[in-house]
Amino acid sequence: MSYSAYFQKAKLTSYFSMQFMVAVSLFFLGLFEGALSLLEIFYISTPLLSFAVYFTLFVFYPVALPVLSLVIVTVLLDVFFSSLDHSQTFAILVSLLIVRGAVSFPEQRDFMEIWQSFIVALVILLGLQSVGYMIWHMSFINFQSVMFQFGVTVLLYPFLHAIVRQAADLLTHISQR
Repeated sequence: MSYSAYFQKAKLTSYFSMQFMVAVSLFFLGLFEGALSLLEIFYISTPLLSFAVYFTLFVFYPVALPVLSLVIVTVLLDVFFSSLDHSQTFAILVSLLIVRGAVSFPEQRDFMEIWQSFIVALVILLGLQSVGYMIWHMSFINFQSVMFQFGVTVLLYPFLHAIVRQAADLLTHISQR
């Protein structure tokens, strides 16, 4: 029996600290998105920056953003912004789970397929939110503002995707040391 096996450095991998850091960062990103809605240009139709980050993390780094963290962050933001009537948490979960089930092996796909998957998830999200709003308020929504929100979010996604992938790869590289 070798005693060197007892004195080797233990390799403990705890993802809780990374998940906590990601959840706190996403909460602050949600607060920033809420602050953007105070600008006159984005008054009603703020781009969904947080959803783009949720999508990238949820599809490419599921360890960093488990479903429970996503639920906690979105519910906290819904309560903070008093937007429980739009069912944002439900819409985000449904759209991301549908796309995660449809996208297999995202690392092997080219960016256009990933972008198309994001667009599908965004259409599902905005559709569910619009239906929830129309049912809750018994009135129609302003489709022009929804289309503006959709267009700006789709145009910003490649930049956010690159930033999130680089940051996640950097954090993964640092944590493996």
